[in-house]
Amino acid sequence: MDWQRIRLPDVCSGDLIRKHVPRNGGTFFEVGCSPGRIMTFFSKEMGYRVHGIDHSSRKITEAFLSANGVSDYHLWSGDFLTASIGGKFDVVGSFGFIEHFRDYEHVIALHKKLVKDGGFLVLTLPNLRYFNYFLFKLVSPEILNMHNPEAMDLKNLKLALGDEYRVHYLGYCKTCFLQFQEDAVELDRRPALKVIFVMLRNIMRRLRIDNLPNRFFSPYIVVIAQKNSAGH
Repeated sequence: MDWQRIRLPDVCSGDLIRKHVPRNGGTFFEVGCSPGRIMTFFSKEMGYRVHGIDHSSRKITEAFLSANGVSDYHLWSGDFLTASIGGKFDVVGSFGFIEHFRDYEHVIALHKKLVKDGGFLVLTLPNLRYFNYFLFKLVSPEILNMHNPEAMDLKNLKLALGDEYRVHYLGYCKTCFLQFQEDAVELDRRPALKVIFVMLRNIMRRLRIDNLPNRFFSPYIVVIAQKNSAGH
């Protein structure tokens, strides 16, 4: 696999992570870690020892990490909601996970329990409201039914963080059409739309208007928050 093709900025939040999360060589834990792209980023780019859990076969993630030269890692197989994860981590994150649950506050709370004092919580989730709601209604309405729009409200996310976290970033990321890559499964059944969306995405990148965060068009929401140290 080509490392240049799997860098985290391709899924939006890499620049924000570089800006707000220290490169301290600590520990990173990812919820829903398959196939290993985010773990690779935190290992290669941020210098962390990486850990993760996923329902799917760990062989997929092991192969991905190995192909990208990541050897210092630990994997759990199973359900994050019921798993017993020992220890705490400097950074805990998930990327497209919490929005699948009605009780997203509880799921976020489970993330928070794994964060060390002074550590960071990083969440990325899709913004399937406003323009993107109608886009997915047209392209892939079944995906909308798999997501909880209440988790995509910034006020709700801030409440779920609670007073013990200091927010470094809570907002939108990038501009529209960035969900749709050349290999987008959602568009395989609509080749004409696929050509149009990918073309628009590439035009936006060339014109450098692909990073204009706003609630109406941005495809992603990013949360980066730091847990207060003990005694604060």
